[in-house]
Amino acid sequence: MADARTSCPPGSEYAGYVDAQWRELIAHYRPDILWNDMGYPGDPAALIRDYYSAVPDGIVNDRFWSGPYDVATPNFERRHEVDTRPWEVARPIGMSFGWNRQETAEHTLTGTELIHLLLDVVSKNGNLLLGIAPDEHGRIPRLQQQALQELGRWLDVHGEAVYGTRPWTTPESTTQDGLPVRFTTSADALYAHLLGPAVGQTVIAGLHLPDGTQVTDLAGAAPIPTSPGRKGTVLALPPAADPSARVLRIVPIPGSTDPTAR
Repeated sequence: MADARTSCPPGSEYAGYVDAQWRELIAHYRPDILWNDMGYPGDPAALIRDYYSAVPDGIVNDRFWSGPYDVATPNFERRHEVDTRPWEVARPIGMSFGWNRQETAEHTLTGTELIHLLLDVVSKNGNLLLGIAPDEHGRIPRLQQQALQELGRWLDVHGEAVYGTRPWTTPESTTQDGLPVRFTTSADALYAHLLGPAVGQTVIAGLHLPDGTQVTDLAGAAPIPTSPGRKGTVLALPPAADPSARVLRIVPIPGSTDPTAR
């Protein structure tokens, strides 16, 4: 990053060239998002001010490296708590943002890893900007296709627990067996994402559900029997769980949970 900050050509000629390109885009296309990457030659404050004047509800990312912005866009970074300010993690499905013929399966996210990444980001109030790299013939490599198709199949079944959702008061917990859990909410339901093929009796640490709470398996709408437990509500999960992530729909939304409670 230190090299990136010093690699911009110096002088007013290049700065004027870049500024003119941005202003042409703004004047002709009124873009909803001003998404810059890796710095700016000079102070972008005047450009961003004029952009907001032209597009009052426009959004600016943080990669101008100075001036106002609306959305943080870290590469690869993860959050451990809910970030109330909008953010978006950018990363490739492999290790490179462009086509890299040296990438193999060990460098490429599997479908399950991609699902878990998406759920982790969404549970913390983030968006996932995923880089896909066509090869020199314009084809999406098979490894990347397989991961994307697996994600698509999972979302076909569980999309209501992702699209249009918001974080809960607590973003994550674990089951009594150490399986990671992420939470999202809609207007009327809490979704508990168990990151793995959870079956049998289990407890999500700190999740105590009041009497009358309805818990269903999102994949088949099967009701999940529950009973009180010391560390959390005991959930009796039926077999045939999705191997990537099982989602439980919980209605109504309970109050806050403390996953460290014992």
